[in-house]
Amino acid sequence: MEWGHYNDATSMPPLAFRYCRICHVLNTVSLGVPGGCVNGGGHDNHPDFEYFLPWKSEGQGGWKVCGKCQGLYRQTGADAPFCLGAGMHPPQKNNANWQELRVMISGAGEAGWRRCGSCTGLFWTKNGNSGKCASSEAHLAVQGESYVVDCRTI
Repeated sequence: MEWGHYNDATSMPPLAFRYCRICHVLNTVSLGVPGGCVNGGGHDNHPDFEYFLPWKSEGQGGWKVCGKCQGLYRQTGADAPFCLGAGMHPPQKNNANWQELRVMISGAGEAGWRRCGSCTGLFWTKNGNSGKCASSEAHLAVQGESYVVDCRTI
């Protein structure tokens, strides 16, 4: 997997994402901003796993990090991207290199990731539990969309 490069051609470290045990959405603390969750506080991230996305050459584009919840979301068409931290998702502006990301639709990694039709976030369903969405009881998976995310145990 290619991680990308800074302007001086040195390797850029990947953004590390975590899985929230409450909302089940991928979120990052790599940009130095704590994210808000549907519980009214911060994300309850699983301590044992770290997730990574491909750089700009692989996977489906158009994914962004929200400036409020720090969650990964993708707005398409008339989607109304409800933020887990209340209101709508504003794209993060902390680092121009991370304003658009890609997510794999197949290949190696952890399967079972979906895009929610309500909050447009990338979430994981575990044992039938889809987590809490900002606009409903549980995330509602967009039909025909499934994703694979690379992860490691830390």
